Amino acid sequence: MGLPLLVLLLALPVQAAVFRNASYGVPGAGEPGARLVDVYTPELPGPHPVVLLLHGAGDKSAATAWPMRLAGRDYVVYNANHRAGADDALADVAEALRFVTRTASGYGGDSRRVYLMGVGVDARLAARASTSPKRGADSPGAPAGTILVGDPGPWPG
Repeated sequence: MGLPLLVLLLALPVQAAVFRNASYGVPGAGEPGARLVDVYTPELPGPHPVVLLLHGAGDKSAATAWPMRLAGRDYVVYNANHRAGADDALADVAEALRFVTRTASGYGGDSRRVYLMGVGVDARLAARASTSPKRGADSPGAPAGTILVGDPGPWPG
C-alpha cells in the first residue's frame, strides 16, 4: 500500500502558496531552525483538511515535495522542524499540534481535521506523539488521525 500511495502523490499537480518560517515556539540557541513551520496552502478556498508534516529530513527546506503535492490536492500542510532530542522533539510536536489547531483557519484549514504525518525517521516520532499518554483523543491539539510513511519501528516508553 505504501508504494501506490507514493506513486499517487508524486503524480499529483503541484500548486500552492507558501508561508515560510512561522514560529510555533521559541527556538533554542543551539537549534535556531527548530520550532519553525512552512505553511503550504491550496489554490481553492477552504476549509481544507490539515496535515502537520514531520518530514524526516534534517531541515524542512530539504523536504518540499510532500507539502507541495498535498497542497495541490487541497490540504493545508504545516511542514515542521523540531528539536533533535527525543523528549524535546515529542514536546515540540505537541506544541506544533496546538499551534496548528489555533492557526489553521487563518490559512484556510479546518482545525477539526488536523492529521499528523511522519515520514521516514519521523514516522517513529509521529507514532509516539499520537499515542502519548499525556494527551487523550479529546484534548486540545490532538490529531484526528496519524499517517506513517516508513517504518515507525520500536520506540521507548
